[in-house]
Amino acid sequence: MFQLAFDEDRVLVTANVHDFIKLAKGGEVHGGVVFVHDGELKRDEQYDLLLKVVDALEAEYAQGRDLINRVLHVERRGTLSIEEMPPSSQ
Repeated sequence: MFQLAFDEDRVLVTANVHDFIKLAKGGEVHGGVVFVHDGELKRDEQYDLLLKVVDALEAEYAQGRDLINRVLHVERRGTLSIEEMPPSSQ
C-alpha cells in the first residue's frame, strides 16, 4: 500500500492512527501520511478539515518540502503538526 502510494506520488489519509503509525515507522520509504486523530467527524467536518490539510500541504510544497517520510497530524481541535517519520531502519 505504501509503495503504491509512493509510486503514484500520493499521500495517505487515515483516521486509523494506531495501525498506520506502526506501518509508517516500520516500512520502506513512504510518500507521507495524514493522521486524522478524530474518526468520528461528520461529512461537512471532514470536508472542512481536508481543506485545511490541503492548505498546509500547499504551504509545505511552496517552501520546497514534501511529505516523503513525514506525517501530518490533525488533532481533534483542528491543530496541524508535521513530524519526521522515516522508516525505523534509517
